[in-house]
Amino acid sequence: MTNKVRHETELKLAEETERARALQDVIRDKDEQLHKRAQEIEDLDRRVIDLERTNENIEIKKASMERQAEITKKQLSEKITNLNDVLQSEKETREMWIERYEKEQKEHTQTNATLLHTKSQLKDQQLATKNVEIKLQTTSKANEVLTEQNARLQDGLNEALAKQENLERDVNT
Repeated sequence: MTNKVRHETELKLAEETERARALQDVIRDKDEQLHKRAQEIEDLDRRVIDLERTNENIEIKKASMERQAEITKKQLSEKITNLNDVLQSEKETREMWIERYEKEQKEHTQTNATLLHTKSQLKDQQLATKNVEIKLQTTSKANEVLTEQNARLQDGLNEALAKQENLERDVNT
């Protein structure tokens, strides 16, 4: 019996030892996890500090950028005002040029109308001149014909007068 009790005790001891080892493994795992978690917490704390610094820097940059944006906005507003003034001036200049162009266009149209009228009168005068030239040529030809006829008639008359004188001389002789 003592062997049996001893054997049972050894078995219980072995079980308890095994359980103790298992618990020690669990404790070791838990310690490792705790150590890892502590390391993670430290890393996260450092990261939080870094993020807070970064956030402060970003806030400083943000404030600086907001001031710069205000300055830029003011400058751009002034530039827009200046450009609007220039645009208004250019519109007025454009209107002036449009009025000038329309006036010159109207004068040009009137000049063209006068030119066309003058050209028409010139053609009419040229046609009238050609008609007068044709009449002159016709009259000149008629004059030449009449001059020739007159010369022939004169010659005929002179011959007739000469014959008459000859006849009268012949009759008187």
